[in-house]
Amino acid sequence: MSFSNVEFDLDDHFPPHLIAEAEKAFRTEYRAKLVRIVEGILLARRGGYLETHDPNFDLELRGRRSTLRVVIKGVPETKLVNGRLIRQKELQIMAGIRDLLFSRLVPMEGASSEAITEHVFNFVRNAGLLTPLDYANNPYGRVMIQGGHHIPHEESVHHKRLGFGMGLLGLEGVTGSGPGSMEDPFKGALRGSTMMHLPRKFIGITEDGIISGEPCNDYIDHLIVFPDIEKRLEAFVRMSRAGLMVPGGVGTLEEILTILWIKTHPRNQGLHFPLYFCQPVQSGAYFKSILEFLELCFGVDFIEAGHLRYFVSDGLAKDKTELDPRRVAFELWNEMEENAERSKRESGGGPETWGALWNWDLYFPESLQKPLAITHPFVESLRFERGMPMEDLFFSLRSLCSALVETNVRDRTLLDRKGPFRVKGDPTILQAVDVLFQGFARDKRMGSREYRCPYVIVK
Repeated sequence: MSFSNVEFDLDDHFPPHLIAEAEKAFRTEYRAKLVRIVEGILLARRGGYLETHDPNFDLELRGRRSTLRVVIKGVPETKLVNGRLIRQKELQIMAGIRDLLFSRLVPMEGASSEAITEHVFNFVRNAGLLTPLDYANNPYGRVMIQGGHHIPHEESVHHKRLGFGMGLLGLEGVTGSGPGSMEDPFKGALRGSTMMHLPRKFIGITEDGIISGEPCNDYIDHLIVFPDIEKRLEAFVRMSRAGLMVPGGVGTLEEILTILWIKTHPRNQGLHFPLYFCQPVQSGAYFKSILEFLELCFGVDFIEAGHLRYFVSDGLAKDKTELDPRRVAFELWNEMEENAERSKRESGGGPETWGALWNWDLYFPESLQKPLAITHPFVESLRFERGMPMEDLFFSLRSLCSALVETNVRDRTLLDRKGPFRVKGDPTILQAVDVLFQGFARDKRMGSREYRCPYVIVK
């Protein structure tokens, strides 16, 4: 593969008040972070990871009258058209610069829960996703889509059909911005929205520590790069009015635990947030095993309790309408419409402010907002016991998922330096956790690299 150097100026998409800060930040420790983000956007391949910095790749910001010029060295020719960087990639890079500067200007250490929520809201508004036109195009809200970035062909086909149905209806999706389950629904949605002549935005939310592990896909035209996982998760839930979960790995399980934690919290009893688990028949018992695991841990049948719905589809059998993934999109649309009408009646039909685009009323537990420091003392202090409060068990299980992501994606040297975590608790819960994680690894749902179990269970 051949490489070239490119230059472009920050344009009207970039907030003017941040331009003066860009050169300052670039001369600090933020330079390495910014280079890493841009490298992830341009160089990382599907299923690939950036283990080390590419010595042929470099980035420079130069002052230019009232704007800044971005100079990038070592850009693959596949990202160029007639010597110019593909416009979508320019927008993604500008978004990465914008969000890194914004997080630098507004530090959140020691902030209250309310201040963190407002900060997340300002991140989303800064990205141009809370406009009157957005509300007009999304009267029932947007849909969060969560799944894996390393998926087999039959799941890829299924997700495209599901996205096609969403595009036909004008439903906008919010994904994690990476490949696989975060890209294929947009491929289908592009076709569907184009056929219906409907406007759409393809929204991707990532975090500056994982963008190289889950490189930004080429369909994302509105990218947000949060400083940590917790703010990213809060944005997902607050800016969506429904959730679609498709097969993934431990990251998907972490998101399932987070959403169910929020849905089952007593302070969210009036929350109308449809949550659909949707998989192709070829994925076997993927969600069935997760549902059995959840029932074992919490003693709750989450389907019977009305917290979620479970669908099995077949994207390969287009002649079976009862298994067409598009039907899931149609059912979701109907439920979101009913919820919007209910909200309008309950509010007396008053004028909307942010409408269905941002949920201020949602209670988001403060323990979900604070970044986790994955250390041996922290992980080994987690409790896994039957009968403990649901909120505490959700926190422990989600934290163990975070530890697995930390040791398999973010910092693969941690286990080499300090050894595995020693976890203890109810053996039936921990054995069920282990069976689930090993199943993800066996089905190659842990990414393209070899899975390393980060813990040992202590009796």
